[in-house]
Amino acid sequence: MLGTLSREEKMVLLATIKYMASPDGIISENDIDKINNMAEERGFDDFTHILAEVDKEVHSLDDLKAMIRKITNPGKRMIIIRYALEVSRADVFMNPHENEILKYLCEEWKIALQDVIDEWLNT
Repeated sequence: MLGTLSREEKMVLLATIKYMASPDGIISENDIDKINNMAEERGFDDFTHILAEVDKEVHSLDDLKAMIRKITNPGKRMIIIRYALEVSRADVFMNPHENEILKYLCEEWKIALQDVIDEWLNT
């Protein structure tokens, strides 16, 4: 599934996950390990390279939002949202930043978050 994403779509996914993990841009080693493991499981071979690009290009929530607005393919949008939801649910506690960015993705892309959650729960 992740292999079907373009470089730009992967950047949005990783920037979203990075923001969700830590809005100040500092991600714990534990979060990095968890994200790396999930990426490896799904064949995200260029993960490290794309994450380095994200670190260079995305410095604020506004940068992330600008990138999000560029994604137009509905199927790819759903992949990004589902993966972001999965990462957000990896912890017992879901922080407000995770909710904020998931809601923003869904509002921007006109996707019902509850539908995504329901679908995710049923898989």
